[in-house]
Amino acid sequence: MRQLLKQPQNANKVIILGAGASAADGAPLQAGLFRKYAEIIQRNQANMVHASSENELRTFFTLFWGANIDDPNWAAQYFPTFEEALGLLEMANARGEFFKGFGGLQTEANRGQEMRAHLSNLIAVVLDDALQKAPQTHTNLVAGLSNLQWMDKVAFLSFNYDLLIDNSVRTALNTEPDYAVSFRSVQNAMPPAASVKQPLLLKIHGSLNWLYCPTCNQLDCFAGEKIVAQIAHDPMPITCNVCQEPRVPILIPPTFFKVMSNFYLQQIWRKTEEMLREADHVIFCGYSFPDADIHFKYLLKRAEINKPEFSPKHLEVFIINEHPGKSSQQRDDEKNRFLRFFREKGLVRWTKLSFSDFATNPAAYADSANWI
Repeated sequence: MRQLLKQPQNANKVIILGAGASAADGAPLQAGLFRKYAEIIQRNQANMVHASSENELRTFFTLFWGANIDDPNWAAQYFPTFEEALGLLEMANARGEFFKGFGGLQTEANRGQEMRAHLSNLIAVVLDDALQKAPQTHTNLVAGLSNLQWMDKVAFLSFNYDLLIDNSVRTALNTEPDYAVSFRSVQNAMPPAASVKQPLLLKIHGSLNWLYCPTCNQLDCFAGEKIVAQIAHDPMPITCNVCQEPRVPILIPPTFFKVMSNFYLQQIWRKTEEMLREADHVIFCGYSFPDADIHFKYLLKRAEINKPEFSPKHLEVFIINEHPGKSSQQRDDEKNRFLRFFREKGLVRWTKLSFSDFATNPAAYADSANWI
């Protein structure tokens, strides 16, 4: 089916941002996270600021994977994916088991959990290092949607921890995004503008500008700041201003073994399902529909099957995931993952657009000349 069921200016749109969207503005893909970290370690050998964390990560990479982050030829090392590294730790923690030389004594029972925290810090450090420039591609997208007067019918859903889309909303619209949760405090927030509606931004895996206090059961937001990256260098901001106990980041790893018990994340996931149920167009940007995202696939299938009577009867799906060097096999595998999942195959449109193409001209996704 080539014809649109609903024109884009009238369609409720959910724009889904995967790792490929962030890569357009310089973020490393999951497979390159650990190599990027090794490069940072090599570059900053004289400025080690958090030796205990870096030494634990050094031990982890050596013991588990035979990878040496201190090797000057770090690019030739075989590092695991982030999903593999976190997945093994999550499984061991869930089963109450340990690996030889990596726990087992009562005093070491939480070493796996501590390593998970070190890996979260690693993500923050890598993203902070890689994303020093302004997020031009994301800013182009928000500005383009605003120029088309579509913002009142757009919700963003991001799998990414970074602040590329967050800060682009602040730059292009002079307002804060609506994260669909109530924060105890929002530091450095832009003053609300009566004429500008806050766009909905659903960060279902957490964000680098959030800290959660398990004692107070409260979530704090640091607008525009990668506060989790700052903690890796200076732990002071992590202390709760109210109870003086440590706060923790909310970063859900890209594994099958996601822990979704946090009250605030549950709110975001409920709002996500609601928005997907009410959507006419779902636009996937830089997202390959990986098997590990089974929690999201479950939510998406519920939204597709459980559409209420007042909502759109059909869901039109658009995939924007082209990039230089993509092989035909990789493209076919991704297309097959989308096609086998959605019920109405004729409403799944694979486009020949990159995320940068879409950001430059958001209306291009709805032009059948751009569908493959």
